[in-house]
Amino acid sequence: TVRQQGERVRVTAQLVDAQAQGQVWADTYEGDLDDIFAVQSEIAEQIAAALQVELSPELKAHIEARPTENLTAYNFYLEGQDRFARFNQEANRDAIELFRRALKLDPEFSLARAWLASAHTHQVLVYAAPASVLDTAIVEANRALAADPGLGEAHTALAEAYTGKGWIPRAFDEARAAVRLNPNDDRAISTLGYVYLLTGRHDETYLQFRKALALDPLSGSNYWSIGFLYLSLSDVEMAEQWIARGLEIEEDDTLAHLLLFLTHLAQGRIEDAAAVSRTMIALSPDDPKSHLALGLIVLIGGDPAGARPHFETAYRLAPEVFFGDFRFATHLGGLLWYLGERSEAERLFAESLALDEASLEAGDQSHRPLADMARVHALQGRTDEALRWLRRAMAVGY
Repeated sequence: TVRQQGERVRVTAQLVDAQAQGQVWADTYEGDLDDIFAVQSEIAEQIAAALQVELSPELKAHIEARPTENLTAYNFYLEGQDRFARFNQEANRDAIELFRRALKLDPEFSLARAWLASAHTHQVLVYAAPASVLDTAIVEANRALAADPGLGEAHTALAEAYTGKGWIPRAFDEARAAVRLNPNDDRAISTLGYVYLLTGRHDETYLQFRKALALDPLSGSNYWSIGFLYLSLSDVEMAEQWIARGLEIEEDDTLAHLLLFLTHLAQGRIEDAAAVSRTMIALSPDDPKSHLALGLIVLIGGDPAGARPHFETAYRLAPEVFFGDFRFATHLGGLLWYLGERSEAERLFAESLALDEASLEAGDQSHRPLADMARVHALQGRTDEALRWLRRAMAVGY
């Protein structure tokens, strides 16, 4: 418990044995707000002692580090973390603004800069912002690392951005560095799990996601990440159970709603999927995935012409971004091909192929551009060419 009076703070900490229901240790700490980092460090070290845990020199240094001398900046940073974890578009924008405020007050606040980098990456991976935003994330993460080479959160941010780029070996290096530096950080461990997932190594993905959940069972994303894995394995019922548990913690999580939408579709529960798509639009009206989800419902309902405006909105917002394993340009092209508008569809297919080739030239080693190229050729009936790209995609984990 924490109580504040003016510039003084009083913290009471209790360590409880959850199985035996007995108190192992308790103590009370008082100090000025200016000393809050010292109070935090003292409590952490006392708890370690009560558990008879010997802290490594690296972990002890991590506990005793002062991330910033500016408490207002630190408060902005904490608020930014809270908004970051909510996984909807408005909250992500708030998080970016809060991290920027923290850095304006303390430009040397490397931890806030690392989280700013992660928030930029999430704009692309979660909210389908232009892929160029990943370059901004990489710049910010490297700035944080230049100031603090041992900052695990900066390595996590780089791993996320490299995953978005498809730079798999570099993503693995950074994710492993993050876990080595912060072995109790669920975000670092979860990020490593997502790199494994992108390469089709599902057993390793599961281990990392379960570790992350054990470290933070109050994070909704740690539940729906496991649901995402089960969805990838086509175990839809298990996927829905885990995703629903995540939504119990954070009901405004757009990405969790997207995963729930996909589980409903896979089970043929179209009305349930339609209801979820409307929730997605309400939560993230500028997210192209929300618009495409609504378009898919209209399409499945037998109205391809009525689906077109939704597909076009998604394409306009983010033509080059992937929804599933295919670009929005490919999704719209496929719909127009079906509607008989072959020339416009071919233009969109050519755009997708050019984007895929550019990704490969830029070092993307994931299956995504390869799978997208396979689909573009398959939609146009070029079976041999489609199979050639599909086999290449499968070779890297598709």
